[in-house]
Amino acid sequence: MSEKIMVLNGHGIDIRVNSGHLKIKEGFPFKGNITEHYLDRGLNDIEHLVILGQTGSITIDAIKWMMDQDMIVSFLDPDGNIVTDFIPQNNISGIVKRRQATASNSFNLEISSWLLSEKFKQQRNTLIHLSTKYRQAIWWTEEREQRIEKALTISSNREELLVSSLNPDAQRVLEAQAAAAYWPAFEGVELSWQKSAKIPNHWRTIGNRTSPKSCSPRKAIDPFHAGLNYLYAVLETKFKRSCFINGIDSDFGIIHADHANRASLVYDLIEPLRPKVDKVLFDWCMATSFNKKQFFETREGVCRIAPDVVSNIIPFVSELDRDVENIVKGYASYFKNKWVVQRPGEFAENEPDRRKSANKVERKAFKYKEVSLPTPSVKINTEKPSNQFIPPAIENLVTDNVDNETSGFFCLECGIAFVPEKPGQRFCGKTHKDTYRKRLLREKRVSEGKCPQCGRPMEQTAEGTYKDRLTYCNDCMEYWKRKYREKKA
Repeated sequence: MSEKIMVLNGHGIDIRVNSGHLKIKEGFPFKGNITEHYLDRGLNDIEHLVILGQTGSITIDAIKWMMDQDMIVSFLDPDGNIVTDFIPQNNISGIVKRRQATASNSFNLEISSWLLSEKFKQQRNTLIHLSTKYRQAIWWTEEREQRIEKALTISSNREELLVSSLNPDAQRVLEAQAAAAYWPAFEGVELSWQKSAKIPNHWRTIGNRTSPKSCSPRKAIDPFHAGLNYLYAVLETKFKRSCFINGIDSDFGIIHADHANRASLVYDLIEPLRPKVDKVLFDWCMATSFNKKQFFETREGVCRIAPDVVSNIIPFVSELDRDVENIVKGYASYFKNKWVVQRPGEFAENEPDRRKSANKVERKAFKYKEVSLPTPSVKINTEKPSNQFIPPAIENLVTDNVDNETSGFFCLECGIAFVPEKPGQRFCGKTHKDTYRKRLLREKRVSEGKCPQCGRPMEQTAEGTYKDRLTYCNDCMEYWKRKYREKKA
């Protein structure tokens, strides 16, 4: 279910707690247009609060109230950039952080290939959507059709070259080449205006994605790209929150370089969904007749969007909630899988031996050898494959500092690497060997329709009754009930 987004705009926005409720005041006092909202704990369906106003106040109690309700708060400037945001924090495992920080270059290339491959696929889907739905439009020309065909060819070709890329720089070049062919498909598309004679000429059509005011997408000079900046900013906050929920550090980037005060991983994970945002906003623009009052131009020449228009387009991002979760969970499955090496070799040399209290099995520091790791279990919805993002196979997740002279072995029960004390040892301790044997025996008995505890045949019961869900035979159930009563007494 998509989350509900509330957009606040106006002058003197006030957010505070009043008698246990969250009281929100927004609007324009000089126009006599002031609106008050009251949100109750546990009953409201607002999960994302986007604040567009540049003046106002928010109390500490209100911040705590929203964090307790797992609510995201995003502050956007007039250009659609994130000023700051409040996101409910979760503790991220140090092991996961270490895995992210010390993943090998080959593994990072595999992840970036997956993300960029998905982006290329979504770009082609968007271009095909344009050529299918708007072929009868006034602005459709033979030249535009040639642009789309060229972009489709380049996108497919660059996706094939991703596999043979040797470094992230080469992949970034392929992504830039595909983007250079993708964006011209939108250029020159006419927008509908009620009074087009009173607007700047470059507002009448969709322009270039790169703004001449910043030599980048920032500070857009036309309405379409200004709206994209707002949607990308809100989507960025969604990815950041999903990273915290799934226990992934958003600072360790793969495609984008690491910079201070920037969640580089968020910019990596957002790439596959950018073309979907483009398609949603483009369809809305084609179905809307704009008014000059909905936009205004700064003295610098930057196009700004009125708050009421922003309030209409920001909820479009909620349609991508499932895609956001699929991408982040697919990425997180690499670093939270028990088969992944927990301590890289460069850290193992300086760490003391550890003892596990549960079964008192010694843990010895060792170095790792490159191994083939199994694919994590990621739930994929086969009914809608176009909305799912399937991660590549997990292989060769090792550090760059590998000592090939020392072989690493993994326990079949817990997946922890260990140093064998005798040939043929497959478990890190005798306790795990017994646990593994008992678990296999129980699974075999269950598959044969026998009691997993004693191995005797289970009684046949009618389907749909409570007995149909019984997991033990009657004798074993009586035994466990008697043990429970004795323990309780």
